[in-house]
Amino acid sequence: FVSCYDDAGRVVADEMRRVNIVGSIVLVLSFVLVSWVCRANSYGSKVVYKQEGQHLITTGPYRIVRHPMYSFFTLMFVGLPLMLGSPIWGMIPSVMVVLSLMWRTYHEEDFLVEEFGDKYRKYQHKVTWKMFPG
Repeated sequence: FVSCYDDAGRVVADEMRRVNIVGSIVLVLSFVLVSWVCRANSYGSKVVYKQEGQHLITTGPYRIVRHPMYSFFTLMFVGLPLMLGSPIWGMIPSVMVVLSLMWRTYHEEDFLVEEFGDKYRKYQHKVTWKMFPG
């Protein structure tokens, strides 16, 4: 992280402005990417369940990672504290949210295997990354 404080603990304005700009860019980028996920998957929901007529989505951002919505929410939760000027303390709840999203993917994977069976297993082998490429 970029330090926004001098030796006396005072906020350094120029550094803080840079942090705010970076955070704003990351936040806007996250909204654009979340919109991409929503266009690719109209079945998205806050509760995981198989909707009538739903099929496995493997296009768009789903070609890169299996849970792109969570990936791009991670960008959002990193960009927001930077934009608001809290690059250190604001990251604590962000890290907790990201860890909970990662935990959720484990349970969601079980559900998707149960619902889509071999199709989802093949997709898991083709797209090996859950949330983050690399």
